[in-house]
Amino acid sequence: MTTADASSSTAMSPRSPLSLTLIAALSPTNGLGKAGGLPWSLSKEMAYFRKATSHVPGPSSSSASSPSSSFPSTGALSTGNTAQNVVIMGRNTWESIPPKFRPLKGRVNYVVSRTAGDKKREEELGIEEGKGSYCVASLQAALEHVQSKDIADAGRVFLIGGAQLYAQAMKELGPSSSHSSSATPAKLDRLLITRLVSPNFDCDVFLPEYRTKQQIQDDASIAGSEADPAATGGEDKQQQQPLNVAEWEKCGSTELCEWLGREVANV
Repeated sequence: MTTADASSSTAMSPRSPLSLTLIAALSPTNGLGKAGGLPWSLSKEMAYFRKATSHVPGPSSSSASSPSSSFPSTGALSTGNTAQNVVIMGRNTWESIPPKFRPLKGRVNYVVSRTAGDKKREEELGIEEGKGSYCVASLQAALEHVQSKDIADAGRVFLIGGAQLYAQAMKELGPSSSHSSSATPAKLDRLLITRLVSPNFDCDVFLPEYRTKQQIQDDASIAGSEADPAATGGEDKQQQQPLNVAEWEKCGSTELCEWLGREVANV
């Protein structure tokens, strides 16, 4: 039986023109994947991911009440009267999606690849602007392209993998980034994390540690002793140094439910 602990953390940082959300499922030690793929196959997690990244909130979900508990809803591309969220991913993540599911339905797909501009290669990858997908050379280029489009107030921008893009976004766009809001088109201000606490999964790629020692202990106590990284066996025993100062704060279940929408949160 797989036990999952879903949570959302908020950045203690100023707002920026685009709000970027990192969404990922992680092992207790922040494991993301194994041998270029996912070490788990969880239908409920996939359903949650699909609904979370597809759900476009209504006007009431986009109002901010305080910097620490609410977020600007930005980033949906508007086609006629229909707004869609944006999902940004690396080429390996794109190729890990079965071709029949590419591009991800109901979302505008951006694929970051060094071969951007090579139309033959884009055709081989199945990336077509007319079918809701764009190939860009960098994360920065993807965000700038989103900014250049008709941004609807009700949508969101999600970063969905892989490990290199996650690490880049956390370093360059996260709360500790030295980049000013005027120098970058977006700020990473939410981590939407599903913590897979049981069984133990072997992983060889990891999300950088984003918690302090106390926050790691708090997560373990909430999820149970199975989630204690110190007790995790197998290859998924990545030792990363915790942060000395908190950069993220964990949202309460009520706020998470409101942000996701109750239909999504109840998956």
